[in-house]
Order: sequence, then C-alpha cells, then structure tokens
Amino acid sequence: MLIGFCGSIEQAELAKSCGFDYLEPGITTICAMSEEEFAEKQAYLQRVGLPVLTANLFLPGDWPLGHAPLDEERNRAYLEITAERLSQLGVKAAVLGSGGARELSDDFGREKGREQFKAFYRQVAEILGEKGIFVAIEPLCKKECNFLNTVKETFDLLQSLPEGPKGINCDFYHAGQENESLSVLNQAGAFLRHCHIAHSVTRKAPLPDDGADYQAIFQALKDCGYDGTISFEGDWENNPALLQASAAFLKKTAEEVSGKKAV
Repeated sequence: MLIGFCGSIEQAELAKSCGFDYLEPGITTICAMSEEEFAEKQAYLQRVGLPVLTANLFLPGDWPLGHAPLDEERNRAYLEITAERLSQLGVKAAVLGSGGARELSDDFGREKGREQFKAFYRQVAEILGEKGIFVAIEPLCKKECNFLNTVKETFDLLQSLPEGPKGINCDFYHAGQENESLSVLNQAGAFLRHCHIAHSVTRKAPLPDDGADYQAIFQALKDCGYDGTISFEGDWENNPALLQASAAFLKKTAEEVSGKKAV
C-alpha cells in the first residue's frame, strides 16, 4: 500500500522528506495555473522526484452542480483541462468531494440537484477515464455537505448509474464522523479507488496511542481486497517532525496488517 500526503505542489519536498510515497495536490489550483506556471510546477516535481498519483479539491465551492443549473460548456472546458493536466502529472485517481458545489438546495430542487450530480459524474468519469484516471466520489459528513454523507449512500448512487467507470474515495475521518461501520467496505470495496485517513474526531495526523484504531482500518481494507493508495488529509500543526512520525506510523501499521513491507 502507498501512503500519500494531501498538500500543495509546493509541499512536495516536505512530503518526500517526511517519508510519504506520493503527493495529492488540489485540482482547482492546478487548473487555475497559466501554462507557464504549470510547466514550472512540473519541472519542480521532477526535480523533487515525488510522484503525484492522486488529486483532490475537484471543483470550486461556488461551482453550479447540486444547487444551480449546469453550465455544460464551462463544465466541458474545465474537465478537458483537468484531464490533460492530471494526465501529464501522472495522476491515477481524482477525488470528487467538492461539498460546496454538490450541496443540494430546496430552492433549486433536491431531486434536480441529484440528477445533475449524476450526469456530471458520468461525464467526468468518461472524460478522465479516457486518460486512464478514475474519478472517486468522496462521501462527506453532514457538517460539510448535505448530499452523499456515507460510503453506503455513495455505493447505492453508483449502483444506480449505467455501466461505466465508477469509484469511491473512502475518507475515514468522514466515515468516523458519521459513525459508519468499516464493514461497509465488504460491500463497497469493488468500487474503492482511493482512501483518506486522519483521526476520526480531531482530524489530526495519525499517531500511536492517539485513541484511534488504525489497525482496524487497514485490516478492513485488506479484507475487502484493497491495496492501493491512502493519503493523510488533515491537521499536522505545521510540524514536520509530527508529520514524519505520522508517515512512519502509517507505513508501519500497513506493513503489520498486510504482512508485506510498505513501498
């Protein structure tokens, strides 16, 4: 299993020095770059030598998705540049959380918002899929979004879609906030493309003896046949020593559960 760090491209050197296997930057920032700036960031990443295997922060919070009419032309233009740039970076999975964009509203119509989200997901999964990139929907806890709060809800939505590429990002902080059982992975594991991890209450960097059962998380992933990427996303108090300790702890835990050395 590969252990990654959710952070900006500028933090690639930090992530590598702390022992992470890859970086997970934000898509909105990547797409907002000029061609010149993007080329500079690519060159920097090549110098650092840390892969970018995943990416998150898919849409700006005010993007019309669940609460306002879709802008088809704007969507396609954004998705095309997203697919091209993520492909150039080597991304294999893109996380679609974007709680602000997908938030449903009574004024617009909740059912209309749900259908728009489903149509958008089919479109983005197809466009990024052509570049070999899975799009993984991230369930978000109720205090961050009012739509798709659990892995089970997300699995059911994906099951309702026609055949095509489908994916879930299981964020164990959000799952913990919703008191969702790890056993849900037995059902949803076939759609699991990526994971996020942090303390399920504090959202801080995982550490030994912080009160959370990380072995149970890695065991549940092993039991459902998942051996892919999992990124820390949360508060590390701007403390590189703490971040390094967390990376080492996550790798050690993954190794102990899987019975094979983490990469």
